[in-house]
Order: sequence, then C-alpha cells, then structure tokens
Amino acid sequence: MTSFHKWIGATLATLITAICVSPVQAEKIRWEDLPQRLDPQIEHRGIAVFTADGQKHSARRMQIEADSITLDYGKGKTEIFPSAEIKRIEIRQTGRFFHKIRESALVPIEAGQFGCALVNFDSVAECHPLVFGLGLTLTSPVWAYTTASAPFFLAADGIAFFVPPQTFDIVP
Repeated sequence: MTSFHKWIGATLATLITAICVSPVQAEKIRWEDLPQRLDPQIEHRGIAVFTADGQKHSARRMQIEADSITLDYGKGKTEIFPSAEIKRIEIRQTGRFFHKIRESALVPIEAGQFGCALVNFDSVAECHPLVFGLGLTLTSPVWAYTTASAPFFLAADGIAFFVPPQTFDIVP
C-alpha cells in the first residue's frame, strides 16, 4: 500500500468520525417561521415528529399546514398533529434516493398495464399476454438504466446515513 492510499484512508476515516461524532444542535424556531425554513411538502426523507407527550412519530412524508403537520405513513395511513402538540422535528436524508430504483424498475410493468388499458381490458388478468408483453418489451431497456444507476443511488443513500439530521425545536 502506497503512502497516498494510506493518506486517503486516514482522511476518510477522520471525516467519517467527525461527521458521526459531531453534536447536532437543534435550531430553535417559532411555528410561524417554519414555512420559510422548510418546503410545505417533504417526501422521501426520514422524518421524526416529537409531540408534547414525549412520543416519537416517524414517517417518510410530511405536509406542513398553517396550524398542523400531516404525516403520511404510506398505504393510505395519515395522521394530523396540531401545531400546539409539536415540540421537535427531525429530518434525515436517509433513504432519499432508494425510491428512484423502485420507480424505474416498475416502468416496464406499468407500460404493459397501460397497453392493456388502451385495448379496453378491465384488468390485467383479462388482458391478452401479447398486449401486456408488447408494452413490457418496448420499455424493457429502462431496466438497463435501473441496473446501471442502482449502485450509485445505494451509495448515495449510504453516504446520506452519516449526514446529521436537520433538527428544529419548536418554541412558543
């Protein structure tokens, strides 16, 4: 191993240690100022909302309203928290890019379903396999993009794991 490789290894180890060990200071903010600091809708992040009763509520989507926050837990389950109950919000970058892999992998399958819808079949089960197969075949090169980009998206999510969360303490 050359001295350059040792230097790179030592530098990376120092940076990762500094990021992981550094304390995260929560930004104190009034509820009225929150819309200026955050987008009204945050998706594909690790979101944790702490309420006045000490409970932690985690979700992947958050909608900020004038007097409340709506957390979307997925599969149609949502929960609304009034602004008076919210004491702290943490937003992590973890899992920020993983959804891109899933979405691009589903494109050919959705194209097959779209082909069935064009031929006026009520469901994919009633659709002729050739119609579904044609849509799937025409868009299957998208899977090459998925295969080529997945390692980069996963690496970006791995790096995002070490990024400290944005933390907001809600003050009156």
